[in-house]
Amino acid sequence: MHAESTHVKIACKNLQKANLALQQSLVKNDKLFRKNYNRDVWIALGVGGIGVGLGAALGSALGSMAYIGLGMPLGMLIGILIGRSMDQKAEKEGRVYSINS
Repeated sequence: MHAESTHVKIACKNLQKANLALQQSLVKNDKLFRKNYNRDVWIALGVGGIGVGLGAALGSALGSMAYIGLGMPLGMLIGILIGRSMDQKAEKEGRVYSINS
């Protein structure tokens, strides 16, 4: 029984790797995106890049680095708006795929 569960875990891991490789290939080579792909990417970029930078600038200008926490949700909002507009554009152009699991 233990050997079977090990084989199942290995098979699931290999299947996840193949799925990720397929999604990356579709984005890179064919410019096809899964639903909400750009939103998810831009949320991370918004929080990490835009939000932290905005918060640090705001904190520096106001003399308290406590404002760095204010920049992160603003960056997330900016990221959601940018990603959502990119997703809508891709959907209009027919470059979005959806897989029901």
